[in-house]
Parts: sequence; structure tokens; C-alpha cells
Amino acid sequence: MLPTTEQMALTGEPNSFSIDSDMASSRQKQLPPIKNGPIRAQAMNSIREAIFSGKFRPGDDLRELHLASELQVSQATVREALLQLEHTGLVVRKQNKGTSVTKFSNEEMCERVSIRIALESMAAVQASRRMSTDDFAELVRRSKKISEAVSKDAIVEQSEADLNFHRFIWQCSRNETLYRILDQLTAPLFAFTSIQRISYLKGTGDKKLRDTVPNHEPIVAALRSGDALRIMETVQSHLLTAYPPFLDAALERFQVLAVVLKSNRTHSVPLTAEVSKDPDGPQAPII
Repeated sequence: MLPTTEQMALTGEPNSFSIDSDMASSRQKQLPPIKNGPIRAQAMNSIREAIFSGKFRPGDDLRELHLASELQVSQATVREALLQLEHTGLVVRKQNKGTSVTKFSNEEMCERVSIRIALESMAAVQASRRMSTDDFAELVRRSKKISEAVSKDAIVEQSEADLNFHRFIWQCSRNETLYRILDQLTAPLFAFTSIQRISYLKGTGDKKLRDTVPNHEPIVAALRSGDALRIMETVQSHLLTAYPPFLDAALERFQVLAVVLKSNRTHSVPLTAEVSKDPDGPQAPII
């Protein structure tokens, strides 16, 4: 079975923010106490919302005792909530250092994105060979979910839908190892970039969510074509445009990465994939 994180995305229970919502919460404002209902789920959602609202920023420490006091729950409940958030990529736990909100340097971002491009290109080619008519219908449905969230400027909802779109492609590759690696690599990227996207859009004022989210329909079309080189090029192009708009400091590094990938496509098969010489068709990578 594939990892259960397929159902987890970035949520505990649906509760999306819009960029037009009041997300400029004071960092001194306490978290509201937990009331009736499922305690752990409420604790997880409260911490999650505090991260997306800006109360807790990338790199901030999340102290269990302090959170338990604010939420008026046990420290064990907070620990379980943080563990769940770690699975979504929003927080990171370090031995003897506690838990903090996920934060990546420009170099770490570029490293993860470049690895993701390589692996997701492989997964997409594999998926295109195995996807059924029903699989494509599901992928189109997930693409529409992204568009619906973008039209509402619902950043968290968009990020959840976006991650689930890509996860479905990895799942359709039928390569469980590749799926697991991509999930562990990419989920934190989605969480971190969602936080950055909120800050970017709130700071610009004149930008909308649609200005920062690339179209996913070309990926569906490329997968339908079954053309391995087209699929790889489309995935690479999509991922290279998904990050720079709100990560200006890393833009130069992404531009260098784009040049390298373009050079690879021009002079050889991308990502050093093995080549199959089919006399009845163009060369295609075997991955």
C-alpha cells in the first residue's frame, strides 16, 4: 500500500485561509483555548492556523509546554498534534532541540527543487504508461480542484489540491519507492512555500493567487500524449515556474538550474535516462 499521507496533504480537517482573510495576527496574541470536540484535531488545527496566519513564522520554536498552556490541553496532546504536523511538512523535529516551523535556506530550496524535478519527471513518464481512462479523469478532477481554489484566492486549499494532484501522478507510477521519496521530499516544500506565498501576496497587495500558481493542464496533456521527452520537459518547466515569483532571493539560482536543464534537453536525454531506440518512433527514455 502507498503511504497514508495521500489523505493527509496539509490538513487535519478542512479549514482554508483566503488571502483576503485577516491573517495579520499579532505574534503576541494567544492561541484560543480548545473547547468541546476532538481535542488532538483541534490542537493540530489551531497550531496549523497560527503558522499560516503568521503568528509562528518559519524557523520559530514551538514549545510544547507553552502551547499546552495556551490551548489548555495536556502536553501529550500537543506532542501528538506536532507529530501529525510533522507528517504534513509544516514543522520539523530535531533531537534534543524540540520542534520548529519548517524553514529552508535558498540553497536548500534549490537542492530540493532540483531533486524533485529529476524524480518527478521519472514518475510522470512511468505514470503515463500505466494510467487508465479513469486515472486521467481523476487527474482532471484534481486539476479542477486547484483552479477552484485559485479562483477563491484560498491559498491553503490550493496548496492541498496542488499536492494531491502531483501525489496522484506519483501514485500512478506504481513505483512505491519513488512515491515515498517524492512525498518525503516535497510535502515540506509545499508547506513552506504556502507560508511564503501568503507573506508575498499580503506584501504586494496587487497580486492574486493566480499570479503565482502555474497551470496544470499542460501536464495532463503531456501525460496523455505518452511522449516521454514532452512529459519530462513539461514537468521541468512547470516546477521551475512554481517557486520563483515569491522567492526572489533564490531566483538567480533557479535561473541557473533552468539553463542547465535546457542544456541537458538540447544535447542529451534529460536526467541521464537510458535511451530506447525504437525504429517506429522517436527516442524515448526508459526510466
